[in-house]
Amino acid sequence: TTDNEWGVEHGSLPGDSLLTLVDGCENAAKSKTKQDRFNPSGKSPFICTETYTGWLTHWGEGKLEGKRTEDVIRVSKQILDVNGGKGNVNLYMAHGGTNFGFWAGANWDKNAKDNKYQPDLTSYDYNAPISEGGEQGTGKDGKNKYTAYQDLFRSYGAKTYDPPALPPRGNWGDIELDQVFPLLPNMDRLTSVSVRGLEAPVHAESFKCYSGFVSYQTTVRLPNGDSELWVDDFHDRLHVFVGSKSLGLQYRNENRRAFKIPASTASSDDAIELTLFVEHMGRINFDPEGMRDTRVGVLSGSPRLNGAALNAEWTARCHDFADVDFDALTWEDRDKSNAGVLPALFRGQFHALAPADTYLWTDPFAKGVAFVNGHNLGRYWTKPQHTLYVPGPWTRAGVNSVVLFELAGAGKSIRSQKTAHFD
Repeated sequence: TTDNEWGVEHGSLPGDSLLTLVDGCENAAKSKTKQDRFNPSGKSPFICTETYTGWLTHWGEGKLEGKRTEDVIRVSKQILDVNGGKGNVNLYMAHGGTNFGFWAGANWDKNAKDNKYQPDLTSYDYNAPISEGGEQGTGKDGKNKYTAYQDLFRSYGAKTYDPPALPPRGNWGDIELDQVFPLLPNMDRLTSVSVRGLEAPVHAESFKCYSGFVSYQTTVRLPNGDSELWVDDFHDRLHVFVGSKSLGLQYRNENRRAFKIPASTASSDDAIELTLFVEHMGRINFDPEGMRDTRVGVLSGSPRLNGAALNAEWTARCHDFADVDFDALTWEDRDKSNAGVLPALFRGQFHALAPADTYLWTDPFAKGVAFVNGHNLGRYWTKPQHTLYVPGPWTRAGVNSVVLFELAGAGKSIRSQKTAHFD
């Protein structure tokens, strides 16, 4: 087992049935003492299973997290010096890389007043010795973290090697996303799994929807006058539509409030479509309180209209984009389309001279998911990440397709560039 010094007490057993190891190890001597309490004498090699070289970052934080090179080298040296130079480090991370697709997770801060749920960035650069795109990492003190670790390991007799050359980088310029495919009129075209005839919305996992987005649709007859719709519990971000009109969105970190439906939306004689569209922003993978309920979607059963539970028949759909053939969709020219309602897919292309790594700068768009040649790059949103990493093998010489599934605000174009951009 491996836990931090506090977690060892709850996550391991004394004796020789398990090898108990410790992570973090900012105080190597203390971590070694804790580990030795659980392992038999002579069977407790000191291995710091997670020697932190940086730190992860969440959406909305002001800057990319990290650590000073001098600090991580000092901690690593303390670990290696245990037992007369017989300590062992396992770098977390040597190379963090990227949470492609919907693989980015989330943390839970039980002590936070408002933002307890903390979804991770798509980038897992981690301020590691090897950066997301393969460059040598730089610590928060401006010192090269990669070469510092090489120097450290050489001082203990290890052989080091020159790093390989970086793969080619592409700078393919502005990419106009001039085609659109709206979600609401085309729900079934973007659905991987669906369940019909439900008495109320159900959580996504109950019908094998494990990532991406989940939607719930029904038809309702609205009473005369203004109305209020309540959805009491959901994970993680909820958009509500009556017909094609957006009633707004709510985030799981916010206090619940009613969605206001103005009287002008529909007359009481008309049946109108109600859509609940829920974004899954990352499953919590740390903290017992946060992991108590990691389900996604609407969790509270039937929504309430003016205080009364809706008596309706629902269709639930999974939108994980796993099997979507973007080329088979019927795209519209944005300049001629009447489809102004989000969410929607937007498509453009760039020309590459040869396959090459690149970064997509997505800032003109607000929040969503990006695809290059059908490959899911992951989520884009707000600070501190402004670019998505595109591996060279996912590009090709000639025409490359770019698709953004946008939720909140569509710009006109994005950009391919050679370097990452973080705050």
